[in-house]
Amino acid sequence: MAAVNADFFQTDRSATTYGVPLGLHVEQGELVASLMDYPAIVFQEGRAYLENPRMVTRATCGETGTRFDIDSINRRVSWGQLAVFTPTFGERTPALEGAREMVLTGLERPFQFNTYHLLEATGEIQAGGGTPLEEGTVVLSATGAGIDFIESLQPGGEVRLVAAFLPPYQTITDALAGSHYLLQGGEKMELDSRPLVTGRHPRTAVGTGSGEILLITVDGRRSEAAGMSLHELADFFQFLGAEEAINLDGGGSTTMLAANPLTGSLELANRPSDGVERAVSNSLLITYRSEEDPFPGPEQESTLSRDQFSTQVVNARASLAVVDAPGDVAGEALRLDYELEAPPGETGAAYLNLTPPLILDDSTSGLGVWVYGDGSGHWLRAQALDSMERTYFLDAAEGGRVNWRGWNYVQFPIPEELEGSARIIRLYLAEFREEQMGPGTIYFGPLQPINNQGD
Repeated sequence: MAAVNADFFQTDRSATTYGVPLGLHVEQGELVASLMDYPAIVFQEGRAYLENPRMVTRATCGETGTRFDIDSINRRVSWGQLAVFTPTFGERTPALEGAREMVLTGLERPFQFNTYHLLEATGEIQAGGGTPLEEGTVVLSATGAGIDFIESLQPGGEVRLVAAFLPPYQTITDALAGSHYLLQGGEKMELDSRPLVTGRHPRTAVGTGSGEILLITVDGRRSEAAGMSLHELADFFQFLGAEEAINLDGGGSTTMLAANPLTGSLELANRPSDGVERAVSNSLLITYRSEEDPFPGPEQESTLSRDQFSTQVVNARASLAVVDAPGDVAGEALRLDYELEAPPGETGAAYLNLTPPLILDDSTSGLGVWVYGDGSGHWLRAQALDSMERTYFLDAAEGGRVNWRGWNYVQFPIPEELEGSARIIRLYLAEFREEQMGPGTIYFGPLQPINNQGD
């Protein structure tokens, strides 16, 4: 429906942290970047809050019980501190003279908060940063006293990492930071006298009030649009009836996209001061989910209720539950928790058997289903039988592997050689790569046949 740019970020292209947001970034439960002392828009249990949440981040040596506070996650380490870098940061850690780094292995999921990550130290120390960030690993980076902690870790030793938000924000799903509070409790906040505050510039900001989220962009640095100071921006939010408001990145970053009511496509709604859209670190997007149709896709009636699934496993464990759909989507979804644990050279698979099978007629060109992925990279397929009882394995059009997080509409094209009417007998997740074995959690909406007519 709409989108605006969000957090300030490192704009020095020569810096190894170019593009890194300056504040908190949580995306679909993954801690992308730890917080600094800036307010943020925080989404929790379907509601938006403008707050500066607090968190505890700590590393513990399993052998000795020695603890060391983690200063930052996916941003440059401060002197005398300890930082954590995950593959979300990029290909390698930033170069830093005097830093010492060690790779930890065994990260099975995206780096989530409010949970312990039990990892294994490699014991190899690299100087000066620039350590590769490979899937399934994190890198500890330290200077000063933090180096002593890294050097105490033994090869193969257990390291426990935890990042936990303090009450009442233990169940955050998404968060993006800004710079200044503009309003709190409907009252204007005291602001400093720096030119960034008092001068008129292009602005992006977000406010809340009466159950609504207000996104505002103000054009500036143009003959027809001077921009606003932060004081004027706070006045404008008060005029609109906001209770809370924070400033986001402005200047050349200020950008708003809005859905064209005729075409439904997102189009540029403001005039960026640089004359073109600037690449930014992150964005705040507003999407739509109908109460009547929580899984919008091709306009096909769902022909399968979720209680028609049962599980079957090969070199795996699995369990099913019908739950409230995640990600602020109305309705229910089928949740599959599984763990693939095949020995070397074998395949692990968790099957969702359909009873009865889903019947596809000659006019059906494919199978569609909304899938909430966890980024596991496991192989998602469907299995079909034709009228001659021949088996066909259907790969998802997106490439087959669950490399996304959140809701995604997945389509399984029906192969041309499948003769006559067919029936879908199961969906399944599989893995044959030894290094990719492990747990996963995935959600399914209703299955929908995709019809050739009117698609």
